[in-house]
Amino acid sequence: MSYGWRREDGIIAEVCDECGFDSRRVGDLAYALRSALTVIGVLLDDSEAGRKPAPGTWSAAEYAAHAVHVVAECVAEGRDAAGLEAVPDPADVTGAIAALDEIFDSPARLDLDGITVDAPFATLTVRGNLLHALHDVEHHALDMRRGYAGFALARGDDLHTVQR
Repeated sequence: MSYGWRREDGIIAEVCDECGFDSRRVGDLAYALRSALTVIGVLLDDSEAGRKPAPGTWSAAEYAAHAVHVVAECVAEGRDAAGLEAVPDPADVTGAIAALDEIFDSPARLDLDGITVDAPFATLTVRGNLLHALHDVEHHALDMRRGYAGFALARGDDLHTVQR
């Protein structure tokens, strides 16, 4: 996997050749984050969500919890940088979506491009930090799908190959 941050025209772009994420191609960030979290929620509603695909690999439930944590952290950093009151961390996907709703749709809406946060690797706008959260959520949805597919293949589910 090649994952990296590139500065382009003064803007930091995040690109990942494993999951295909490219922050330069994200249109409506609020919609993309809500949609990605919704996918995580759907994937979490599986009887094998708590099962680890391999030792040292997270279960779908662990990936989902991490995705919620990353979104919560990015929302909290943005709220803090804007001088807004701290709110409790969301406990689940629904709570993470609600936290996003508050910063995108409420009177407390954040200035995504005019406020910066200090990340361990760079100073980012709130938008850049939320784009990182989007990448994390989308990437972990892929990880969850991989785990489920591996379970199906290992069980020998009756899978059919389509010849073209």
